[in-house]
Amino acid sequence: MTDKTISIIANGYLGSRLATKLNQQKNRVKVSFRANTPKEPISDVEYLPLNIENGQLSGDLTLFDAEVVVICIPPGFKSGLAESYPANISAIVNEAQKHKVRHIIFTSSIGIYTKSQKMMSLVRLTKAN
Repeated sequence: MTDKTISIIANGYLGSRLATKLNQQKNRVKVSFRANTPKEPISDVEYLPLNIENGQLSGDLTLFDAEVVVICIPPGFKSGLAESYPANISAIVNEAQKHKVRHIIFTSSIGIYTKSQKMMSLVRLTKAN
């Protein structure tokens, strides 16, 4: 193991593949899950519950005890979660800053557009202090 702890918020398509690669590189990897732990968990990866709803976090916030937090949450247009997306991302960033996370990386597996196809104004993500 290296001395880097990397937390991944969301264990979907992108998050699970990133966890696999980072684990292979001998990093300490923590991954959030909402309802159920993965059917095929990766050996040596910590899975911690985290729920995000309407800008509120609940679950195991030790997930944010990391040097790097990677946010891999898509906007959720299909599931009707797009309206709370900016507040949810902001809540994650704020919690990461409280925990003095050194680097916050935001990524998404799909584009983030409103129905009018204008870019949605999210939240300005900056490197945490």
